[in-house]
Amino acid sequence: MKKRKIKIIIFSAILIICITGVVWAYNNDFFKNWGVFLSGNSKTNEKNSRSDKYTVLSNTLADSITKLTDEDDIFEIGKDVIILQSDVERAVKFYEETGYEKKDAYRLGVEYEEKYSAMYALAIKNGFQVSVDEVDDKIKELQKLFLIAENRDQLNEVMNGFSSEDEYWNYEKEVYKKSLPIENYRIKLEEEYKKKQEANKKMEDLQSEWIVWYEEFQRQEAENQHFVKLSELSEDVKLDKLAVFLLN
Repeated sequence: MKKRKIKIIIFSAILIICITGVVWAYNNDFFKNWGVFLSGNSKTNEKNSRSDKYTVLSNTLADSITKLTDEDDIFEIGKDVIILQSDVERAVKFYEETGYEKKDAYRLGVEYEEKYSAMYALAIKNGFQVSVDEVDDKIKELQKLFLIAENRDQLNEVMNGFSSEDEYWNYEKEVYKKSLPIENYRIKLEEEYKKKQEANKKMEDLQSEWIVWYEEFQRQEAENQHFVKLSELSEDVKLDKLAVFLLN
């Protein structure tokens, strides 16, 4: 359990995509530079001042108001969820920093955000909304874990990229507003999957099969969203399909 939670705090800090252990090989400059980038990226999100950053759209126009002040920050629109430009930039930047060519980094970053946002929409639709108190409790849990993490030096370097420790943890709060519903929903899916499959199966085989199943499940959910890039839509379609209202 301790090892898994240590990975969670790393993944939320640098937005790695389910590739266990890959971060350990990088030096402290990588982690600090990544912290600097995350700090700037979070300031971009704050500038757009959303009251609900991860809006899940409904079927009616009136309920689909995204409360965004900057249309340019919308990257893609799905059947019932939006993807922000700043979030795609963060994912693409991570892949670039870890050695991928720009073209591959862009493809992988977009694929990640499509799966991530699709799972968020599905989690919300299945009743896995989280309260402010639940997010705060998660952050407190991570703060305690931080003190005993074997890779604390690397985590400190990420934090050093922010102007203060408070800024870093405020960033993590924003991350967990979206990731905690997904995490809670994934736990339920995993329990249900293993309960159905556990007969006559070794635990390690069951875990491997679950990982493969969940990856395919995420891919399919992203495909079901039928994401379309905002830049590819006409102005009329933007208003009808996206239901975007620009607020002062």
